[in-house]
Amino acid sequence: MGIFDWQVFRMVSTSGSNRTMKRILCGFFVVCVSIFTAVPFASAAYIADPVLKTDETSISNGEKEVVRGQSNREGRAADPTGYITNGQEVQPPVTPYEEQVEPNVLDMFVSDAPKKVSLYDSGAALVRQTLLCSLNPGENKIILSDLPQSINIATAELISEIDGVSVVSKGTVSDDFGVVKLMWTVNSQTACDASFLITYMLDGLEWSVDYSALVSADGQNANFVGTISIANPTDANLTSSYLEMVSSNPSFPGEKVGHTMASTMGLRCYEIEGMVDIPSYSILTVDLCRLNGLDVQTRYMVEDTSSAPSAQIGDREKLPVELELRLSNVDSPDKVTSRDLPSGKVRVFVKSEDHFVFLLYEGEVETIDADVPSLCIRLGSVPDVYVERVCTDKKKVGTSSWEDAYQLVFHNLHKSEMAVSLVKDFPSDWTVLQSTPFGWTKTDDGKAQLDVTVEGLQNMTVLFKVRYTSLGI
Repeated sequence: MGIFDWQVFRMVSTSGSNRTMKRILCGFFVVCVSIFTAVPFASAAYIADPVLKTDETSISNGEKEVVRGQSNREGRAADPTGYITNGQEVQPPVTPYEEQVEPNVLDMFVSDAPKKVSLYDSGAALVRQTLLCSLNPGENKIILSDLPQSINIATAELISEIDGVSVVSKGTVSDDFGVVKLMWTVNSQTACDASFLITYMLDGLEWSVDYSALVSADGQNANFVGTISIANPTDANLTSSYLEMVSSNPSFPGEKVGHTMASTMGLRCYEIEGMVDIPSYSILTVDLCRLNGLDVQTRYMVEDTSSAPSAQIGDREKLPVELELRLSNVDSPDKVTSRDLPSGKVRVFVKSEDHFVFLLYEGEVETIDADVPSLCIRLGSVPDVYVERVCTDKKKVGTSSWEDAYQLVFHNLHKSEMAVSLVKDFPSDWTVLQSTPFGWTKTDDGKAQLDVTVEGLQNMTVLFKVRYTSLGI
């Protein structure tokens, strides 16, 4: 405080005439003392720790850059974070941002694509169809929205048909309505138009084959028609389908079953010509064959299935005689049909002279091969006609050779004459040594056949001796 200020303070304090002035001067004095006391302490602290000072340096573009905590001594790192070294600011490491690429999601519809359907006699169906879509490089998601809910999800497969595209995994997703959809994750090396094969199994389908033969009144001609009925009680809409009937249960679900593979596995495949539609919850009837004007022949057949090596002297057996209907194609004598036909039910009708139709026979027919010259339908056994077989002699003539002698008695209790054919399957290397009064012939499949004509209400006896080789005795 200066001398002048002190004198003024003293005058005011001693005069006592102005108390207000005293209060003002006292307050001014207190403020001055506080200012002059605080400044020296702040200066001392700044000198003691120069790290707290802040310098300003210019950068090339004329702007100011503040360097925090720069040391005034060489080599001192002042910032505990380590971002300032040797008096220079070091920027912290920056982690590069990796852009997340979303997979390409394809919501596909396959209901309109043509399908190949293999129907098995167990009720299972293998469906195969081609899916075309455009893929992006990397990961793609393929969602099939319109696959039927009745499919067996475990058997659904997606198979890539081009190089550079691979199927990684299979899963399911649900939409807002809770409908489960199949989804596959697919990787593609490049952007491309890809082709996939989709396969899946359906259960619950049923199919049956029915044949009918209508014989003319004179018994000379017949029409033969075969149809297949397919019941689809599922929600699968099998439109635009190529049908294939397989006469065995599927051994490898999900695999493509073709004619080559089927023959290796012992299966029989029958294709339906043309494309058909099998809507959901419907029954479809398709023609398998329609053969008109076939030539009709009837014969009485006896099939002896007994084992010759096990026969003993004195063994006696009664063999039934069956009526066989043979239908042959006059225009194509070598084959009755152009393709194989599956086994099924058969009905034989006879038209009378007054145009009434009578059911003659109802039963089963075996598989009809395309390379056989005639179609044979066994109409069952004929009453009052039979063959009695008796083994009269048996002896061993070599290490594995045998000679058997038999007596065959053909009984015909009908008034009309009958021609009966007996077929016997002997072991290998068989030879008929003696046969009276009718001889034996060898069929195309290596069996022995005996043709006998028996007068009405008569019997016919045939004696024969056969030599054969059997390694099992």
